[in-house]
Amino acid sequence: MFDNRIKKWPLFLCWALSFISIPLLSFFGRPLQKFIDGNLTAGVQAVALIFIAAGMLCAFLFILRSMDHQKKLRSLLWPGVILFCILLLYNALPLPEKIHVIVFGIFGFLSFRLFGIQIALSLCLVMSGLDELLQYFLADRFGEWRDAMINFVSSGLGIFFAHFLAGRSAKLRENGSK
Repeated sequence: MFDNRIKKWPLFLCWALSFISIPLLSFFGRPLQKFIDGNLTAGVQAVALIFIAAGMLCAFLFILRSMDHQKKLRSLLWPGVILFCILLLYNALPLPEKIHVIVFGIFGFLSFRLFGIQIALSLCLVMSGLDELLQYFLADRFGEWRDAMINFVSSGLGIFFAHFLAGRSAKLRENGSK
């Protein structure tokens, strides 16, 4: 049991950072957005989003590192198709919603990996609502039900992706041990 906790501390650290980033973005999101819009061209913004997506891909590949080459290729098929569809929909969203998708998707993914599906869903629902409640009380922000739904759906996508990967990893380990 102690060894399992030692192995999960980097995951917990990443989760804690994603947890903290949610209220920080509520407080500093608008000034950051104004800075980005005023100082960075659309091309630079696109490159930044590509780096974020590449980072997410690296995290995905890090999870798959323990599988052999054939199993890795098969494991990449469905997540790749799902990610492609999400990116198509994601491209149509304005920048603030893109940030919602990234931040809450990562939060949902890490919450599932760390706590399991029931606690992850509960945490994501609570954080989605609390984030918008916080924004309701900030001078330059608005708490909106629509954003709360985007937050929760984004978290759900992260949970779905983590659940899918966990199921694939368990299935591949099971097949590898036979």
